[in-house]
Amino acid sequence: MPLGSMPLKALLIEDNPADADLIHEALDEAMAALEGTRFEVLHVRRLAEAEALLAGGDIAVVLLDLSLPDSQGLDTFARIRERAPDIPIVVLSGLQDEMMAVRAVREGAQDYLVKGQVDGLVLLRSLRYAFARAHAETERVRLLRQRTEAEAALRARDEVLATISHDLKNPLASIKASAQLLQRRMTNGQPPDPAQLTERLGFIARTATQMARLLDD
Repeated sequence: MPLGSMPLKALLIEDNPADADLIHEALDEAMAALEGTRFEVLHVRRLAEAEALLAGGDIAVVLLDLSLPDSQGLDTFARIRERAPDIPIVVLSGLQDEMMAVRAVREGAQDYLVKGQVDGLVLLRSLRYAFARAHAETERVRLLRQRTEAEAALRARDEVLATISHDLKNPLASIKASAQLLQRRMTNGQPPDPAQLTERLGFIARTATQMARLLDD
């Protein structure tokens, strides 16, 4: 989806209603102040609810609190990453678990924000950058996959051409040898008798037919 078009869905996984409301309001204020990509926030309080929504496949970015009623710490991040490996994750942490958030970034989260210390503009920029980076990475992987497939197709083509070349060279060499033999005997004044000539010409005709069959195949 191009940036700046329809709102992207941001999944907020936060069990504290007050924190969730603050994030909603701050993000709405920031989007009113800044042009660009907009987000529609979907809020859930439990990891199980988040996993159900992620199965739908239309979430663009995740705002994740690591401490939830049904999951704690880096296991929370790992489960979301496993469920939706291509969706960027911005971790929400408290001061007491900031080091854990840093570890989540090292393991693949796009960013982390400390709750209570982030205004709406910082939050909006973090979401936008996370989505843009993930989108760019997805495109890079797609192009790399296309390049790998193209290179494999070229190798397969070259192998086929090499096989065809080998299969055609043998009968072609036989035709050439028979023609040279007849030519040499005619030049030396030793033309083959009709039976030999018929045999050689028949061999050339059969070999040419074999080559034509190979080309058709």
